[in-house]
Amino acid sequence: MERSIVTLKRLFSKDIKTEQNNVMQNICVFRVILFCFVICTIMAILNISRIFIVDHKIMTWGYMGICVVSILYFVLILLLGIERTCIPYISITTIGLIVLVSSTAFTYHVIILLTFPIVVASMYDEMRLRKYAFWLTVFCIVVSTYAGYYWGICDANMVLITCTSYRHLVKDGTFLLTKVNESPVITLFLYYVLPRSFTTFCFQYLCNKVNYVVRKSLENAVQMEYKALTDDMTGAYNKNRLIELLNNRERDGQDIAVIYWDVNQLKYVNDNWGHLCGDRLITEVAKTIQSIAREEDIVIRYGGDEFLLYVANGTKEIAEQLIEAWKVRLEEEKKRENYEFPVSASVGYALGKHSQLKDIIVAADKDMYANKRIRRESANQRDSKKGVNESCSKN
Repeated sequence: MERSIVTLKRLFSKDIKTEQNNVMQNICVFRVILFCFVICTIMAILNISRIFIVDHKIMTWGYMGICVVSILYFVLILLLGIERTCIPYISITTIGLIVLVSSTAFTYHVIILLTFPIVVASMYDEMRLRKYAFWLTVFCIVVSTYAGYYWGICDANMVLITCTSYRHLVKDGTFLLTKVNESPVITLFLYYVLPRSFTTFCFQYLCNKVNYVVRKSLENAVQMEYKALTDDMTGAYNKNRLIELLNNRERDGQDIAVIYWDVNQLKYVNDNWGHLCGDRLITEVAKTIQSIAREEDIVIRYGGDEFLLYVANGTKEIAEQLIEAWKVRLEEEKKRENYEFPVSASVGYALGKHSQLKDIIVAADKDMYANKRIRRESANQRDSKKGVNESCSKN
């Protein structure tokens, strides 16, 4: 019961953008089926009110058939949930059955519905699903053509099998055709099933191409957006991503941490080993930072040799754990790669609310420089002691 309630909430949620891609598609198809059911209900009410004039008996059994199919679908969705891999097939089958019942009962009134399964299948990525929708549509065409001929709203053209224009069938106001179709099995296949199947095949091809073009366009748009936000050399985000974060008011109340790195001795490496090694120094430091970042964290190249790690829901403990993990990873890389040039970086961090992001970056920068100063002083002291020891040993 609890699972069904959760599923209902997700099905009718206003914002489904956060759902996984296949789940979002299933929710959209559910809403299409619900919409079709509502429209059929309105048609039934109009018919009862004698506004939409269709044979009452045909409308009743047609609407009841749609109700049965729709209710079974809703029950299955609630029982199975919307994440199952079988849901797309169940949804398209449901659409197909609704189309089958509708086109059997209402014949020419709903002829455009025959393509609905193909349109719905085009929402999904799987080609197998679109092929299934095509053959389901052909099946619906065959069954509804013959069943509609005998039990649906009478389509006079199907009974008389006309294949020319009105002016050839009327003389002096009198309709010339009076002979009823003597072999409906063959003629219905040749005049209705076959042409509609060919048209459906063309429509399937068109939907596949539209699907391909739309998805490629979206992929290209995503790639362009990614390139606009990404630093080519390191693969980290660039300042454009930081600007997005600064403008993101939805995160304002969130606790965050910012860890700030500055690559050490970049000029020294450039002068003594060349700029290619300087570039490698930057990328190696970036690689170690990216390796310790969590999925929700964001690595940004803030300057030429400066990096930020935006830590979502950050605390002092998390920030210090990440820094320690980074130091361990850096030492592992230095042992494994055996660099010919010095590889290190100074690091600092600061905490606060997302709304204070600018101030947090400044504070993290100061903390980083304080650590860099301590590091330099320690290095100078070691060099001084080394010099004194060497002098004493000479004496």
